[in-house]
Amino acid sequence: MFTHDKITGIEVDIIDACGLRCPVCSRNSKATLMNLKGTKKYLSLEDNIEIFERFKNIKTVFFCGVRSEPSLYPFLIELITYLKSRDVHITISTNGNSRSVEWWNDLGSSLSSYDEVLFAIDGSTQEIYSHYRIGGKLEKVLEHHNSFKQSSECKTTLQFIQFRYNIDDLDNIR
Repeated sequence: MFTHDKITGIEVDIIDACGLRCPVCSRNSKATLMNLKGTKKYLSLEDNIEIFERFKNIKTVFFCGVRSEPSLYPFLIELITYLKSRDVHITISTNGNSRSVEWWNDLGSSLSSYDEVLFAIDGSTQEIYSHYRIGGKLEKVLEHHNSFKQSSECKTTLQFIQFRYNIDDLDNIR
């Protein structure tokens, strides 16, 4: 039988918003765009905390943005601070294009060596990167990644989606 007490890990799409227009993302479908009109894009910090309170044995939370960008959630650092007070391990998957260098520094300070942040880069040059990450700036992602790394013991991964157009670029990314 399902009970909240048995759940130890959760994947969360914390906000329904993204600043990029990646061609394969479901956010770009006509049906999705119609369904999102006039809807609230995220829950309040208080509502999210109330939901997480139901999961007494939670050990890991993965902010994974299946169709969104977790860093756009206005209260992400506050929510992480709450989860860390419960000794929860955090993983975040991000395109790294939003917010300021200072914000990424603050995010880094809120995470520990048990946490991980995945930064999506799909090319070693702006031309290759923006083939998929339409509207994104590779230089900004790398700047945010560097700022984050300077303030955190958290593990980071540069995530690479392999396409025909970037398969020969993998060595350059390394």
